[in-house]
Amino acid sequence: MEQEAENTRQEALIIVVVAVLLGVAILAIVVIFKNRAIHSKNQSLAAQITEAMTYKEKYLQKMSEKVPSSGSSTDINALSDEQLFRYYSSGISGCCTASCMPSCER
Repeated sequence: MEQEAENTRQEALIIVVVAVLLGVAILAIVVIFKNRAIHSKNQSLAAQITEAMTYKEKYLQKMSEKVPSSGSSTDINALSDEQLFRYYSSGISGCCTASCMPSCER
């Protein structure tokens, strides 16, 4: 009788240990797959950021080439953010009036 009780207790303990190990294994698999998905998304985002920075550098280089140097007393470095925005907007849209850019001469 006592031997059967001990065997039953050991079987229960073995079942609990196997269940815990199975749970840990499933959790590890889920964590690994989530980590791979996050890593993949991070690589994609890093590529997009690199592409955006390259585009920004090319855009700024083109815009600096388009800065009027003859007959204009506009110093790009001296403009405020709003004035700089209006300056570039006027260059893009072709608007060159006193309301767009006070120093614009046409």
